Amino acid sequence: MDELAVFLAVFKDKGFRVAAKKLGLSPSTVSERITALEVRLGVPLFIRTTRSVMPTEAGRTLAERMTPLLDEMRLVLNDVASSQQEVRGTLKLNVTGAVMVDILPPLLDRFLSRHPGLHVEIMVDDRLIEATAEGCDAGIRYGEHLAKDIIAVPIGPRTRTFLP
Repeated sequence: MDELAVFLAVFKDKGFRVAAKKLGLSPSTVSERITALEVRLGVPLFIRTTRSVMPTEAGRTLAERMTPLLDEMRLVLNDVASSQQEVRGTLKLNVTGAVMVDILPPLLDRFLSRHPGLHVEIMVDDRLIEATAEGCDAGIRYGEHLAKDIIAVPIGPRTRTFLP
């Protein structure tokens, strides 16, 4: 991918020196990367003279086809990097019926108001199952229903209060 980015910079800037300056590389490094790409592809991408750098037909074709792909890859990588700043996507929870009724509604309301980009899917199951093995991201249980090797994070009060 680095070689392709260097190639596109040389193509766009019509020269090794200008591309090297913009990329923060030496002109010789840019030249080496272009040569390595040409060797790997088995075709020359530029016609080099002492005064100019011109793309070959293969170079023009590669640039035309790779530019939108690399632009899309940059967008995807930026989205992934920014996803650490915002909670978004789908959270699949496995809960018991009692948790669904007693604990989850107020917790979920507060959580979703803080993270509007999140969608929650809830699987209600009173059986003691391994939530992740069932395709869920997490499970919510009362403390007495935890297997020994489960990582537990308290999300509610330790005791329940029954009102008459």
